[in-house]
Amino acid sequence: MKIAHFTLCLAILLSSCTSPKSTTQESFKQGNNFAFVEYYQTSEAKVISGTIPSGKRIDSPTYHYSKENGTIESHRNLSFITDTVILVLGTGKILKGAAGSGVSSLLVGTSNLPLSYGELKIIAVSKENVKVEFKGEKITISTNSKWEKSTEYNDTINDQSAILKRTITDRISFYGFIPKDSLKN
Repeated sequence: MKIAHFTLCLAILLSSCTSPKSTTQESFKQGNNFAFVEYYQTSEAKVISGTIPSGKRIDSPTYHYSKENGTIESHRNLSFITDTVILVLGTGKILKGAAGSGVSSLLVGTSNLPLSYGELKIIAVSKENVKVEFKGEKITISTNSKWEKSTEYNDTINDQSAILKRTITDRISFYGFIPKDSLKN
């Protein structure tokens, strides 16, 4: 009787244990949704002294996310299959001031986690939050929230005849789950 009771307790305990990775991925595959994460880096510069040539210009935003109606409109053909995607990363760069001007962005889809993109690694995602590693720092971001970090430094250019104050801002946002049919191509 004790062995039967022990076996039953062990079976209940083991059935309630699952790995976070597989639970996360299975919950996506069962629904018609994907998680949406954005990572943008903004580079801004101000001239402190001297003169500088015009900054770099970029202009290739490939998507637009509407927070109001929860849709993503892609301006280019997607490089991933939406049927199997569990997470979409919208990523881009923004240049301002003496650093240049413009926005460049793209969409990256995955059917597996973790997803590594440059210095960003998306480890796990749930309805409550996303867990990422960025430049070696482990970060948890709640749904409909963002993490932001700015770094400022002085930079010299043109053989040190000009001095700039540069500000680099990294922003990671988690918008939660979006229906797959809201991704328009």
